[in-house]
Amino acid sequence: IVNKIIMPYSKKYIILCIIILLMTALDVCLIYKIKVEKMDYNNTIRDVTTRNILSNLYKINVDVNLINNGIALDSLLLMKNVSNKEEQKIIDVFQGTNKLFICRFSELNCQECTIYSILKTISHSDSIGKNNIVFWGDYENSKNLSIIKERLGIGDMNVYNLPYINIPAERIGTPYYFVIDTTLTMSDFFIPDRSFPSLTDHYFEIIKKKYFMQSITN
Repeated sequence: IVNKIIMPYSKKYIILCIIILLMTALDVCLIYKIKVEKMDYNNTIRDVTTRNILSNLYKINVDVNLINNGIALDSLLLMKNVSNKEEQKIIDVFQGTNKLFICRFSELNCQECTIYSILKTISHSDSIGKNNIVFWGDYENSKNLSIIKERLGIGDMNVYNLPYINIPAERIGTPYYFVIDTTLTMSDFFIPDRSFPSLTDHYFEIIKKKYFMQSITN
């Protein structure tokens, strides 16, 4: 009699347990599905955002090039050598080369942007040639630029303090690169963005092949 009473309850208990397990498994599957869909959605949003940022960056760089390319600087402009504190004409920076790569930055730019633009230039200095690279800072006090020079390891490179120059690129408010020749004509402007280092690397590769391959091999 006891067995007859217990058995139905045991079957009901087992069935209940199975139902609970199935419901739990279903919940787990639903939670996993929701998480996967959320991840896919976040990735899609991230991809769209990245594409939009890249598109905007390309647009800005195209605009900067179209507006600034071909402008020649005034040969009477003076810059201060951070090493010896002497003033000299910007044309005097050309020593045995007819093209120079310029990294231009200002103390008004965001510090992270300035550091990135300088360090990225340093990372390509061997392929371009240290003598072909010039850092033009715009600092009210040359002593502050000298501190940047020592801290970022460009003490053996060409670093000058050059006040605001009247070209559209100066109004962007961020560091930028360009190439200048002995006529002081500027070209190949580029705005480095630390969010897309590979894009900056690609720019350096183009500049190296376009202007500095021969000077490196000689």
